Amino acid sequence: MSGLDEANNIVRTYQFCPTDSSGSHWVRSTMIERRGASQVYVELRFTMMECSSLPTQLRTCKETFNLLYYEAEKDEATTTYPAWMENPYTKVDTVAADFLLRRGGERKFNVKTLRLGPLTKRGFYLAFQAQGACMALLSVRVFFKKCPATTRVFSAFPETVPRALVQEAQGECVVHAGQQGARAVPPRMFCGEDGQWVGQPSSTCACLAGYEPVERDVRCRECPAGQFKSGPGAGLCVPCPAHSQALSAGASACLCLPGYFRGDTDEPTADCTTPPSAPRNIVTQINDTSVTLEWSEPLDSGGRRDLNYALQCLRCSGKCSPCGDSVSYRPAQRGLAARRAVIWGLQPHTTYAFSVQALNGVSQHSGREPASDSVNVTTSHNVPVLVSGITRSRATESSLTLHWPIPRMSHYTILQYHSLRYCEKERCNEDEAWRYKESDVAQVVLSDLRRGTQYEVQVRARTMAGYGSFGPATSFRTLPDDDGVHSQLLVTGVLIRPPDPSLEWQELRGGGACDTKESGDGRRRRPAGHAAATAALSLGAAGTPPRGCQSTDSPNPPSPARLASPAWPTPFANANTAPGARRCSPGRTEALKATPSSQRPAALDLGLPLWGMSDVAPGPAWCIIYIWEPLPHPHRAQYVLLKASFP
Repeated sequence: MSGLDEANNIVRTYQFCPTDSSGSHWVRSTMIERRGASQVYVELRFTMMECSSLPTQLRTCKETFNLLYYEAEKDEATTTYPAWMENPYTKVDTVAADFLLRRGGERKFNVKTLRLGPLTKRGFYLAFQAQGACMALLSVRVFFKKCPATTRVFSAFPETVPRALVQEAQGECVVHAGQQGARAVPPRMFCGEDGQWVGQPSSTCACLAGYEPVERDVRCRECPAGQFKSGPGAGLCVPCPAHSQALSAGASACLCLPGYFRGDTDEPTADCTTPPSAPRNIVTQINDTSVTLEWSEPLDSGGRRDLNYALQCLRCSGKCSPCGDSVSYRPAQRGLAARRAVIWGLQPHTTYAFSVQALNGVSQHSGREPASDSVNVTTSHNVPVLVSGITRSRATESSLTLHWPIPRMSHYTILQYHSLRYCEKERCNEDEAWRYKESDVAQVVLSDLRRGTQYEVQVRARTMAGYGSFGPATSFRTLPDDDGVHSQLLVTGVLIRPPDPSLEWQELRGGGACDTKESGDGRRRRPAGHAAATAALSLGAAGTPPRGCQSTDSPNPPSPARLASPAWPTPFANANTAPGARRCSPGRTEALKATPSSQRPAALDLGLPLWGMSDVAPGPAWCIIYIWEPLPHPHRAQYVLLKASFP
């Protein structure tokens, strides 16, 4: 029937007011689709008469009614099905009025909201049961609550219907945004049962490179032309760095203008730069076998702070060719930060062309040769000769004891064995692998070496004329010598060393002592036999070493043939025809070389020529050792003879 609401609007209502004490009165709705909701809400607007205000007071009068529902997968209700009783219906609640109508009193209606659920089937029916109540059902509103679609922190979340107290919702990054981090997970947020989003989302979404955030982190906008954004995140677009441009919108980097470059380690935000101009004002200082170069920095560094220099050496004799490994550079050939370098190992009386290149972090990208300045120098002809013949006298797992013969200089005396250098053989092609050591004598001990490792060693000498070039490289190995795979077979035995020889001076039967004064130039020489006497002391032989003096046309020791000639003192003369004459066997030679250092001929340690070890000598059990040393005078030499007897 029709009635009036509080605003005197005509509304359709359901009213029932029993006049007797008959049974229940039912009203049932049509089928209502659930539409994915697990819980729904029912808002009721109704009026209820006060029992005492009814004209006939019935003992069964009530001021309440019941709300029930019935779930179904299809619209199957009839006038008889489901049965009009609480079972099979599900009771929601007994609804009581807050305001009761009285005759002549104020007209007020009641509003009640009740929750149904959980619902699981396709739809449901609402039913209202009144037992003795006089009431009017003004309106019924059925609804469910949901969280509306929203966008927060560059994450879009769909409309979400809660199925519990809180419902987790999964979103996605907005357009032009992406998840950050190695283990990125989709954004998530919780929807409450009241249809309100709870808290802030869990999200790693951020605007991509080339896009900036707008509208309070709701969406991402592309950078305009001429601006860029180098990486993802909350940063804004910025103008392009110097000497670069971005021709299109949404740029993540600005391209360098022609002739400008970025280095391999430069950030996209760095300015574009150029290679430096050439170094200036190269100054040279020549020291016969080395040259020191100094120069001024370029006028233009290219706009960078990583300026460095590289050296190039050309040896010119008719045509120029690279110096290669024949020279060394200190502190280095490339990557120089300071404007000074020394080049060692130059050849005498040779013209060299040195160039200094200026480089920075973009030089390799320019496609052009680095800007450089060059200078030519010519070395002196008075330089030391090469030092060669390096031998090993002792080795351990971490050290090498080396010695070498003294080079014969016609005009200068060696002052120092300077810049002995060595490296692990497999790393000698690396400039930083070389290590240097100085020595004032013709031997050195290299320590702190690696076990079982091959080393290359070079030596050069210094005289009053300057430094010589490094001699040829010689390889030595720390113990153990064998780097192969060891056999599983165990071999036992006893190492037997040949007995040490006994040493005594051999009487000279010819020649004489060299005077301490030499005619011709009037200069005083060292006492004759000085070095030989030193050698004799280290040999531990008794007596004063006799010494002889001979004329010679060669700075080299005499050959075995000359020793056997009558011009030389016996026992060398006519040794080939002496009774029982024979050569010293190699075994005898090695036995003498293997004697302890306290007895070993000092000629080996001092670099003096050791002659006669395998030459003609009478007797099968002893050999004559001939120690030779040239005097400063070019046509004089002194010598001593030593007899080595073997048990």
